[in-house]
Amino acid sequence: MKASKRSASNRIPRRVPSAAAAIFLLSALLVFAGSGGKLCNDAGKDAPAEVGAANAPSPLGELVSLQQEVSRAGLQAMGSLADAALSGWAESESGPAAEAALAGDGSASRSPQAAGKISVDPEEEQELADSAAETPSEASTLPPPTGVKVTQYGRDYLVEWSAVNHPLAAGYNVYRSFFANPRINVGRRLNPQPLRDTSFLDNAVRNRNRRQYYRVAAVTPGGQRGPVSVSVSIDPWLPDINPPSAVSAVDAAFLDDGLSVYWQAANREPDFTGYNLYLSDARGSLGIRLNSTPVKDSAYFAPGQTEVETPRYLAVRSVDTSGNESPYEQVIPVKAPPRIYDDLSPELTYAGFWKAERYEGPYGGSITVGNDAGAYMELSFKGRAVRLYTARYWTCGLADIYLDGRLVATVDLYSDAAKYSVPAYQANALKPGDHVIRMVLKGEASTNPHANPTGYHFGNVDFLVVH
Repeated sequence: MKASKRSASNRIPRRVPSAAAAIFLLSALLVFAGSGGKLCNDAGKDAPAEVGAANAPSPLGELVSLQQEVSRAGLQAMGSLADAALSGWAESESGPAAEAALAGDGSASRSPQAAGKISVDPEEEQELADSAAETPSEASTLPPPTGVKVTQYGRDYLVEWSAVNHPLAAGYNVYRSFFANPRINVGRRLNPQPLRDTSFLDNAVRNRNRRQYYRVAAVTPGGQRGPVSVSVSIDPWLPDINPPSAVSAVDAAFLDDGLSVYWQAANREPDFTGYNLYLSDARGSLGIRLNSTPVKDSAYFAPGQTEVETPRYLAVRSVDTSGNESPYEQVIPVKAPPRIYDDLSPELTYAGFWKAERYEGPYGGSITVGNDAGAYMELSFKGRAVRLYTARYWTCGLADIYLDGRLVATVDLYSDAAKYSVPAYQANALKPGDHVIRMVLKGEASTNPHANPTGYHFGNVDFLVVH
């Protein structure tokens, strides 16, 4: 076997081993593996069992020195070689089952496409280079983090752990490694600065064909690293099968022209993409999907879906970027009859100058007209949907619509011909309960280029419908 060539431009170590030294080091590594995971001068002793100890026994020190020398020698595919050649020692450390990823030729730790292949992996080389460059002293008094878990979200991985309760714990480092045993290599540090939180989202997994391992360590204010946690593995070639969390409190009602749905949800998954709604004529069957693309809000209106004689069943499911959908429960939509408030209804409140005018076209035979900037109409109601209708005319201007104190629309009431009972604003999927709608005249003329140049800016109310 030949050592890889080194150019003068490569990084300069403290000692530059010759090709012969590199071959010797590699041979020593292979002899190490052949001895069942024990160094040649320690053939009768077990490898140390304590992971993350502050002062490693001499066999481990020799192993680390051996790794560093091989790395300095520029040997290729160091990580893959270590996976295979150091398997005996790794098994003696953690047991055959826990170290199955390092057994034999390492195929158990590879995707089906990459099984059995030993090739140069730039990420492995970079991991070794980074870990060699970062050698902070270990704070043995710090306990390792516990409760480490890793959750896959699409192509990303969320690492979470329990906080370390220690006066010297100032933050955390997260490591990802191709090596199952931290004594072979702790891994590449993923966070540039110590983390204050007890979670980290890793969105930089590039090698999708190798099993990899996460570890977490607490750090002191001075940057000393404590012992690393237990290792948690991922198989990046496997698809994400973790569904997002389910919604709750689904409320659905048939209006006179569609289905109004509202639900509660607190999806914070990194790969969460929205919601799908399904309507069926049979319980236990999802039926048809109402939305063409995932719904981003927690409310939806499906026009044309109206009440029928037999019950219909609705389900709302969270969905992620991998297409996983949450569990669901079906609800039966109720009927929400409309209630109409004409412009003269006592429930309507007017502020500023307004005047009722009689015409044949509007609902109820009248509209209430205003002209002053800031004049408003307001209605407090209980329901799940509201619609505002106005008249349109060539003297009309702009008005703002507020719902529950929030500006939701600016409407232009201009028309070159008189029109009545025209929808000005509608909210068809509100949270059932108390709401307030207000229309405020802006005192501004229409922006329509055909509007009257004299600048009239009247506004009016025809009627409102609440479900």
